[in-house]
Amino acid sequence: PGVPETPTVNLPRELEAVASMPDSTAALAQAQIHRLEALDDDARNAPEATYTQYRFMRAKALMNLGDDKAGCDSLHSIQGRLAGTRFEQAAKPLMTYCK
Repeated sequence: PGVPETPTVNLPRELEAVASMPDSTAALAQAQIHRLEALDDDARNAPEATYTQYRFMRAKALMNLGDDKAGCDSLHSIQGRLAGTRFEQAAKPLMTYCK
């Protein structure tokens, strides 16, 4: 009689699923935010690269939602972590917009 295990989330797979969601309208961006919020605890305990991916995706979704201040603040907080990642190029136009 052991303690039931909590199912583990495959965070990289979940993030890729969120990344494939359309985000061209505020409603679609809100759906992305909702999915990302559900992954917040797992993301905080994930390896640095995965957490950086989560933070980048959340910042981009916030900006697509129209909350530029929150999105830009989030991007600025991870700017150094983005260097050398696959998100560095995608973040450049957003960082330019946020200046």
